[in-house]
Amino acid sequence: MIASFILRYVAPPLAFLAVVAWLWTGWSHADARADDLKGQLIDQTARADALQKKVAAMAQADAERALDGDKLDQMKDDLTHAIDAAPKGNAPGPASVAVGCARLRAQGNTASAAYRRVCG
Repeated sequence: MIASFILRYVAPPLAFLAVVAWLWTGWSHADARADDLKGQLIDQTARADALQKKVAAMAQADAERALDGDKLDQMKDDLTHAIDAAPKGNAPGPASVAVGCARLRAQGNTASAAYRRVCG
């Protein structure tokens, strides 16, 4: 008699409460997981934006380097042509010799006999 009373009047509300508790627990875990995924999405989006800016900056730097390389090549060609076009047999002036010696000293190229003879 007590068993049939429990099965008829107590068990259905307890089962209903158990299902509700199970659904509520699942919902709260899913909500927390959604919040975690939203935070991860925000982080990944920020990283992707930063990486995209870095790639754009690197591309711009490469383009500037290429332009600088072209300018340096042109300058080298101009100086080579100027040296080739200079009159032959003229010795450099004292200022040119002093600048050349200062550059060699700055580079540490002072061991040669030619350096000691000219810059002595």
